[in-house]
Amino acid sequence: MPTNTPAAPKKTTRKAASTVSASKPEAAAAEAPVKKRTRKVAKPNGISPEERHHLIEVAAYYLAERRGFGEGSYHDDWLQAEREIDQMIAAGKFAS
Repeated sequence: MPTNTPAAPKKTTRKAASTVSASKPEAAAAEAPVKKRTRKVAKPNGISPEERHHLIEVAAYYLAERRGFGEGSYHDDWLQAEREIDQMIAAGKFAS
């Protein structure tokens, strides 16, 4: 009487990725993961560009408020705030 034993699974072999990509350079380029490089912005005196912008924005608002939001230029307020904040950053008055 024959027994119903399952057959052993067949072993399959795969080609190494280097063999496949060596024969087809286009396929290798498509398969290779692309690593994105991110550029880090240096923080002079510990202040990021975003933090600097925010500080200038707030200072410009207070300058406009001080002049009563009336006569004058918002652009001039921004430029004055920018000068003041840059002087404070250079003096090391902000820490990260």
